[in-house]
Amino acid sequence: CPISDMNCGMHHTMVIDANGKLFSCGLNWYGQLGLGNNENTNLFRAVSTHGRSTVKQVACAFGRSLVQMTDGTLWGCGRNAEGQLGLGH
Repeated sequence: CPISDMNCGMHHTMVIDANGKLFSCGLNWYGQLGLGNNENTNLFRAVSTHGRSTVKQVACAFGRSLVQMTDGTLWGCGRNAEGQLGLGH
């Protein structure tokens, strides 16, 4: 499937395909790949949206990623030591 958007952090990459599915690869020390673990991967892996919505846009930074869904929700994953993910803690 063709790629519709992509973004890179310092050590990880996320891409959205034309169907709105999200894939990630790279270092995953803080869970920034959104895979539910901290395992690094050098192959793109599908990121589960738990069947809720498709992905509209992604932004990556050092150790964290933000994902905007087509339903308007915003998901964050990765390092949140200084509250960068906006989770209130």
